[in-house]
Amino acid sequence: MRFGRFSRLLAFTVVLAALAACGGGEDDSNRTFAPEASGGTVAPTETPGPTPTAPPVDRQPGEAAAVPTASDSLFKETGPRTAITSGIDKVSIVNLDNGKAFDLPIQRSLAVLAVASPDGSQCLVIDRTGSAISVRNYGREGKVLAEWSPKSSASTRAATPAASPVPGLKMIQTGDHIAWKRDGSGAIVSIGGVGVFVADDKLKVTEVTAARNQTVTAVAWSPSEQSIAIASWDGSHQSAALTTVSVQSPDAPGTSVLALPEGDGRYVRSLAWGSEKVGLVFALRAASSNFSLPNDLYYLPRFGQSMQLMATAGIAAPAAVVDEVAVARNGTTVAFTVLIPGQVGLRFHSVWVTDALSPSPVQADTSGLRKVTDLEWTTDGLAVSGTRRTQEAGASYQIAVVERLGAEKSKQISADRSAATPITSPVASPVAATPTN
Repeated sequence: MRFGRFSRLLAFTVVLAALAACGGGEDDSNRTFAPEASGGTVAPTETPGPTPTAPPVDRQPGEAAAVPTASDSLFKETGPRTAITSGIDKVSIVNLDNGKAFDLPIQRSLAVLAVASPDGSQCLVIDRTGSAISVRNYGREGKVLAEWSPKSSASTRAATPAASPVPGLKMIQTGDHIAWKRDGSGAIVSIGGVGVFVADDKLKVTEVTAARNQTVTAVAWSPSEQSIAIASWDGSHQSAALTTVSVQSPDAPGTSVLALPEGDGRYVRSLAWGSEKVGLVFALRAASSNFSLPNDLYYLPRFGQSMQLMATAGIAAPAAVVDEVAVARNGTTVAFTVLIPGQVGLRFHSVWVTDALSPSPVQADTSGLRKVTDLEWTTDGLAVSGTRRTQEAGASYQIAVVERLGAEKSKQISADRSAATPITSPVASPVAATPTN
């Protein structure tokens, strides 16, 4: 009996000592989220190192005593957008207030990535249809405002996720991304095999050195737009990393904020940046078609802390992956899409919205959508650009639509219908299981 009491006393003493060592007398409330460079400065070198492993997730969506946010208030959150890209045969800019569409002289193609500025006055395009890559900025009336032809890297990127397109083919690559600033004065332009650049609306570009020779899978602006986040993939180690760079110091090596362990097998599919309490929001995706890995939505609230699980793809289906992510202006309301296995690759399943600080995802009404190509928070709630199909009088049509989403009913803003095809003909392709779709 005495030995049992002594054992318990000894164990209690060891626990107290461990807690004291971990606490270090530091008040966590004074810590800041290191990826957000303050005043355009680079984080000091004494900042704690990156998270070396993927630690156990310590919270499940809806766990603890958090009270879920009412679904109607979730969908009423706003963002900076008043326009979005759409179109069946040509790229169109759709005004979200009145549904008016402006066609650009750009054919829809697997080799073209087009993203409209938040106000719809411009559209940046990465075009791989020719012998050389071309980056162009179009005005809403279709006039080319600026053009830039970057030089491709002589070496191919062998370290891309397993389902990546083959370099050299005329199609958008893993590293091709565009992220506009809120006021449309510039954008992050990432070009696979070339590099990551911060560009103004005249396409005067500055290379971000930290992304050189990296396979970039996603990019995002910080809320202050003083920093950018870059997600990269290391094929030789089968792992992903997140780095932040101050736009005032594009030649700086950047700050590593997350490094998944070697062999983790997941890359960052999409990336957004929320408030200080939320931090970086990102979807992890298996580089191969491995649904046993957690293909879920996470956030990194503070530098040096563990990444947290925000939502699982399993809310939609047993085998599923989180795809696109968008954060509302308030910095805490997050929208995301979920894909499930189709006959070929992955196909669209659903859109969900949750409050990051009290996760309890609510599904949006997207009845009939076959694919979502863009997910954005607008000045009047959440909107998507995508495609659906319809049948009339023995013919089948594919329709490019823009819709405003809600928990109970979606509202169509615009529609662009394709030419009729025989009803037995295939009219829509599923979402392929690649990091580029």
